[in-house]
Amino acid sequence: MARQVGGASVGCVLLDSHLLSGLGQYHHLLLGLAEQYGWPPGLKLDLVLRLEFGFSGSKAKKYSGSKWMLDVVARCLVWLGDLSRYRLEFSENIERQRAETLAKKYYSACACIKPGFGLAYSQLAAISRDSNAGINPLFFYLKCVTSRERFDGGESNLRRLLDKSENEVNNLMDKPAAEVASAYLVQLVANLIDDRKEDEVIQACQQSLSSVHQAIAGGHRVESTWLARLTACVVLVIIKLGDGSAASSRTGLCQAWMLALTSHLAGMVVTGLGKGLWGEDWSETSISTEDTKTEEEEPEEEPDSKV
Repeated sequence: MARQVGGASVGCVLLDSHLLSGLGQYHHLLLGLAEQYGWPPGLKLDLVLRLEFGFSGSKAKKYSGSKWMLDVVARCLVWLGDLSRYRLEFSENIERQRAETLAKKYYSACACIKPGFGLAYSQLAAISRDSNAGINPLFFYLKCVTSRERFDGGESNLRRLLDKSENEVNNLMDKPAAEVASAYLVQLVANLIDDRKEDEVIQACQQSLSSVHQAIAGGHRVESTWLARLTACVVLVIIKLGDGSAASSRTGLCQAWMLALTSHLAGMVVTGLGKGLWGEDWSETSISTEDTKTEEEEPEEEPDSKV
């Protein structure tokens, strides 16, 4: 619709007003549910009962634990995120940043309330684009296709992401090490899901591990969330492959990938501790596995001399 108005200022203003009206309507609905049926303890949506929203602001009822309410709230949060995301088509500067932040907030809140709702993860992947060195879209799409309530379009969205990333894997020159590692992991996931030849899968696994090692040990600064979600992607692939005998070899490769990464991280910790304690010249070769304890020689007793 934003493209149909041709970027005309009047049309964009009217469209934005329509979307904002929808946002207010769903906010109003959520607040009404909270006042009428109570709200799950521990869940915060930053929606405070106020007079200006048409409610009395009186003490809310105790939450009854109704499943239907969680379903309704989750749907409303996804729709709130969608309306905020639509505003990205024509919003600019700070208003665009606000709309993107709100969309992520609503989708994340939905995933918090219903962790098994696949649609929320699909929408998070769509709005993530290439954030977190490009690993976020893969992470969220894998969460989507392995959720309990799967989204019908999740598989096709994941397929498009894998195809697009594989076409770009040869254009990684001058890109940050973390983005290169993310691209090679996407290639590995594509090989595992498509059940390609064993030689191709092993080569992709080696390339992925090598790029991850370079990213975390080559003096590059990487975010902890990037490494956590990178590893989580491999775990999600294992879940997607299932327990069948046909997937046993690919599951084993995923486990070997994680073991190799764990070993590398443990080596980095040991090296960091060693250099911190004994100086920069310290290396792992300084560690000896042999027992270096030597028995102290007892002094020989001198023979008694007779006078």
